Amino acid sequence: MRPSRTSKDKSLLRNKLRKVISGIPASSRRRKSRIITARILRSKLFREAKCVLIYYSMASEVGTRTLIRSAIKCGKKVYVPYIIGTKKLSYHLVSCSTQFKKNHWGVYEPVPGKFRNGSRARLDLILVPGLGFDRKKNRLGRGMGYFDRFLKGKKESVFIGLAYREQIVKKIPVRVHDVPMHDVFSA
Repeated sequence: MRPSRTSKDKSLLRNKLRKVISGIPASSRRRKSRIITARILRSKLFREAKCVLIYYSMASEVGTRTLIRSAIKCGKKVYVPYIIGTKKLSYHLVSCSTQFKKNHWGVYEPVPGKFRNGSRARLDLILVPGLGFDRKKNRLGRGMGYFDRFLKGKKESVFIGLAYREQIVKKIPVRVHDVPMHDVFSA
């Protein structure tokens, strides 16, 4: 089966955005991450949320470690996603003492056996990583579909994409299974 035009466009855009992100100096990424974190912490959505899912950031992504600790200290139930098998994303409740380890994709997850599965918790707010976003709040992920499949089952939650300004593009190619964000916070 030949890849669709949309798949090819997404692949090209992913490659372009990876280069753009790698060109952002680490000091600038840290500064922008602090700005985005402060904006989230001040937002009404965050203040009113009781249960929050926050991805544990990789080096190239908007940093979330401070945000995770701050949310826990604010008394929120904080969940971090993890991958099950090859298709599914689940999430677990974390604390300030949770230990994390990189999986084979380089994504940080809690050390096995050291967390409580939260898959039945109602999430008020989900913070989502992405390679790119557009003005219509469409998201371009890494291409595996984990977050899109996960978000389809979380219609009661609010989805917020986190990005550096350089990751905001004019248009993200969209397919029927792609899930748009409710908002995107960038700096």
